[in-house]
Amino acid sequence: MYSTFKAAEGIITYTILSQKLDPSRLAIATAHHAAVKAPWKHNVDPNVPLPTDQTQYLNHVTTFCNQYLSKQGSELLLPLKSFTLPMGFYIENFDLVVQDLSYKYALHLVGPIYLPTRMELAKVSKAFYILDMVVHLFPRSPVALHERHGSDPLEHDKAFNKFWSCFAP
Repeated sequence: MYSTFKAAEGIITYTILSQKLDPSRLAIATAHHAAVKAPWKHNVDPNVPLPTDQTQYLNHVTTFCNQYLSKQGSELLLPLKSFTLPMGFYIENFDLVVQDLSYKYALHLVGPIYLPTRMELAKVSKAFYILDMVVHLFPRSPVALHERHGSDPLEHDKAFNKFWSCFAP
């Protein structure tokens, strides 16, 4: 039975997640999971110097955008067999937190008179996912400009700009 599950783990996990999250929400949640787990991201330790040549990081971000952020993160491009049970647990649990934060934040913005619509909640949730991806993929860049004193800002911001271009209208 275990071997049967293992052979279909991706499809089973995807099916369970797709019952709980709509397609665009599942796509952005999957992209977020990939950003959290990305092995190529910058070290958060400020004592570890950032590489002066950011070309490789730009290439990683470009690949990430192409693989996970198609149509502004609303289309899932990951093959279904790539889903795993731990990934499914992570996505489901993190999404519950995002939903709760989104509702509280949206309710705070509009006040007790008006309840936020599903569309408004979806937009707030997507913003939380995107901002958390930024925290994971760019923990020290480009905010920590003192690390880059004397360097060309157009060079070290390319990966950051590439990431944000994935969400341009």
